[in-house]
Amino acid sequence: MHAYDHQGHGRSEGPAGHVRRFQDWLDDLAFFAEKVSTDCAGRPLFVMGHSLGGLVVAEFLRTRPQGVRGGILSGAALVAPEQHSKFKRRLVQGLRYLVPRLEIDNGVEPEQLSRDTAVVEAYRSDPWVNRRVTLSLAAELFSAMEGATSGAGEIEVPLLLLHGSEDRIVPCRASEGYASACRGDTQLHLVPGLRHEVFNEPERETLYTEVLEWMVDRSQEG
Repeated sequence: MHAYDHQGHGRSEGPAGHVRRFQDWLDDLAFFAEKVSTDCAGRPLFVMGHSLGGLVVAEFLRTRPQGVRGGILSGAALVAPEQHSKFKRRLVQGLRYLVPRLEIDNGVEPEQLSRDTAVVEAYRSDPWVNRRVTLSLAAELFSAMEGATSGAGEIEVPLLLLHGSEDRIVPCRASEGYASACRGDTQLHLVPGLRHEVFNEPERETLYTEVLEWMVDRSQEG
């Protein structure tokens, strides 16, 4: 398994909580996927993303699926949370041209991430966690969400979508609607009782096994 930090997150260079355009994330993923494919030549390539990363992966598979065997989306941010009304989204998208670096709270409550208290405390104490995002980043997310949901039928590679039924950060209807719009090999698992970070819940080992078995099956199909 290989991983990296998105622009504006973790240890990536540049302003924290900021991205100029959504395509920059897709460019980064394309570069990373090519590097992994080179380093692991001859092995099937699967791409997995969680939350914001799930949206990035969804759009990557829609627009640049070459060489990818399948994708796994976890709590993918495919629709805006209920507190972000259409008016608020349009306001953010308009203001970003005037003050693109203006920061707003990301709205994430740590308790909504997992039922595992150790995970919640780790999030609170992690120095690389940034609780604020710029208007530019928020506006790019809202636009990408609209494009992803309207273009779900264009996905041709196999997809596995995992979503906690008790996710209050990204509503599970996001994955339900997306899965129903996809036309190919798409599997949706709404996991009862789990919150946003399904791989950080007490049931994580079961989900690891599910993902591994799903990838093995799609590898053999290829």
